[in-house]
Amino acid sequence: MRNFSVLSDLDFESVVSDLIAGEVGTHVERFARGADGGIDLRWRLPGGQLAIAQCKHYFKSSFSQLLASAKDEVSKVKKQAPGEYRFYTSFDLTVSQKQKIYELFSSWMSGPELVYGGRDIDGELTRNGEVERRHIKLWLSTGTELFWATNSELASRSSMLRTRLERTLNTYIEGDSYEESMKILDEHNVCLIAGVPGIGKSALAQMLVASYLALGYQPIEVSEDIKEAWAALDTKHSQIFFYDDFLGQISFSERMGKNEDSRLANFIDAVGGMKHKKLVMTTREYILRDARRDYRRLVDLGDDLHFILELDDYSRLDRAQILYSHLWHADVSVECLAELSDGGWKRIVDHSGYNPRLIEYCTGPSFDSSSKGYLDRFVDILTHPEELWRNAYERHLIDSQKALLLTLASMPVQASHPDLQAAYLSFCSESHLHANAASFRSSLEMLEMTFISIAKRGAEVMVSFHSPSVAEFILDQIREDPATLSSLIASVVFFEQLTALRNATGEDSSFSTSASSGVVRHMPINLFGDEFTEALMGTFESPSPVKILNQSGYVTGYEDPYGLFENRLEAVLGLEPELRPPNTWIESRLVFLADRWKNLQGEKSDAIRLYRKVSKLQKDRSISVSEEVLAEFHETLESWLSSSLEGTSDWSAFVDFNSFEDVDDIDDDIRDQFLDHALSELDAWDPSPPDLNDLVELAELFDVYPSIEESVAEAHQREEEHDAKQEDDSHATRYPRSRMSETGGDIDEMFNRFKASES
Repeated sequence: MRNFSVLSDLDFESVVSDLIAGEVGTHVERFARGADGGIDLRWRLPGGQLAIAQCKHYFKSSFSQLLASAKDEVSKVKKQAPGEYRFYTSFDLTVSQKQKIYELFSSWMSGPELVYGGRDIDGELTRNGEVERRHIKLWLSTGTELFWATNSELASRSSMLRTRLERTLNTYIEGDSYEESMKILDEHNVCLIAGVPGIGKSALAQMLVASYLALGYQPIEVSEDIKEAWAALDTKHSQIFFYDDFLGQISFSERMGKNEDSRLANFIDAVGGMKHKKLVMTTREYILRDARRDYRRLVDLGDDLHFILELDDYSRLDRAQILYSHLWHADVSVECLAELSDGGWKRIVDHSGYNPRLIEYCTGPSFDSSSKGYLDRFVDILTHPEELWRNAYERHLIDSQKALLLTLASMPVQASHPDLQAAYLSFCSESHLHANAASFRSSLEMLEMTFISIAKRGAEVMVSFHSPSVAEFILDQIREDPATLSSLIASVVFFEQLTALRNATGEDSSFSTSASSGVVRHMPINLFGDEFTEALMGTFESPSPVKILNQSGYVTGYEDPYGLFENRLEAVLGLEPELRPPNTWIESRLVFLADRWKNLQGEKSDAIRLYRKVSKLQKDRSISVSEEVLAEFHETLESWLSSSLEGTSDWSAFVDFNSFEDVDDIDDDIRDQFLDHALSELDAWDPSPPDLNDLVELAELFDVYPSIEESVAEAHQREEEHDAKQEDDSHATRYPRSRMSETGGDIDEMFNRFKASES
């Protein structure tokens, strides 16, 4: 009999639904548990009456438990009064057991043959092979079991591989990555799967191996050296070779002995030319990049053999099904499972730190899955997955590569290549590390796709952390090491590096985490007050590492963002008093900004906010600047705001600064000037000005709205027509999905099966 244990309850229902649909030739409806009233599946009989079926996936349970559950369904079925009722279970029923269930539902069954046990379903699948093939886990489980049964010698030699394959089959969810990697393997006979630790490389590779086992291929697992594969190569048999972590788990030096790269490359060439040979390899992407630099033949591994597995390859539905499948097969208490129903699952599935390895860990025997608070514990692991990265960081990366990551942690979320290089070289110099442009490029290449991501935006290359969990891990390294933090402060090239370090290491940091000791640790920037303050003053007028982007998101230049210096001074004034520069320096920055405003440079809304901050701190005696400087600061800002009223945002800033409370406070000339502006804006934009709502609010304040009301109505009409056309165009290119919805409704129904009230 087929191994139904690889199926979840949802999988089992889906198999039964397809079997019934194939038999009756009509659509079979499926329903969520809890709202079904005794219905899992429903369809129409030829006479028009409704038929319903119940599915009980009870492979873990005793018959007494199954019978008790069946008795609970009787009252529900009585209310439905179906024309036909069927009962399906994966339990292997005896004749007497089937009779007992039939007696419960005999009023709606023509005979005990409508009670389907595991062997009955097994027979139906044998007669309907296309149904089994649609359910990949069941098909692979059947195929691999048949292979092991008919190849006992191989089963004995490959017992560990067999165990891993069976475990993976239980929880694996087929997604696009499986199809794409299978296509590579089919076309080229070789597939190299690379990705970050824990992303699911080995599980995907094992599914590929299982797929070919089901086709009769003999598995050859390579554990130490490619010489094992050469020794096992047999031209008489179909074979699939599996080389997990072929470059080592920590470093390629573990495995890449003398001439190993040539032997591996030669084996790949050989397999690529053989019809019935397949090779599946996995590695961590950063190790592959490192090895390619030192081993010439590895460069020859073409990109057409290369499948990069990334978190983006998992859709929201994929993530939810992976989680559900692990929970279904795990020993998790019903109380803990209930915490994931009613939307609790979203905290895991939508978490930025979602990772298949962490899902496996949090549903495994080493994790507390029996006591209250399971969901919170689960989310904590996703939020702080430091151990996922620690091994690779501490044991594999060299100091210059670590330096690049430490530097990146002080930069904007996306740092430009030249800015990051400048900051990196400065940090290496301060840390007495030898570094140059070549080592910077080398480090980027090795870290890409694991610790960092590199993307081109227009003509500019931008660098960022591969995921939030990596960024957090690197920040933890900074928090826990005073020497590193001190060197970063002393080496900063950009003012924003200091604010990033302050935000990430202060005691009010939103990034604060629990270290391995279990105690929340901080590395307050206050410990380096003098160094920090000196760096602030030295970088205040530095260029900004934040790039100006156009509407397409591409870098358009290196100009400073609007409000750069206003925001920088506001950040300085927001620091603790012991970190602020002297009052004389603050005065000099006020003069510096006033000179810029005279030249119409800056961002008005930021300038107003800064002015109010300065005024408050002066009033509270938190800072002390001369009254002359403060008066000049005010007068310059007032003049700038009133003398450059060109756009609606200029008018909003003017009103904000003057705090008009009544229309009588506004000069008639100013009111007329605004009316001219409003009419001009409404006439110039199609379908409407981008800040139409602001324009209307200002018109009401200036008491000129009646003069523009008709034009505003026309603008709203054009907006509605424009939006309707865009919506029509959107629907015209939308394709229907055949899978479950990813919006949450169908997924909610899936996880609501875990409510404690359900058996």
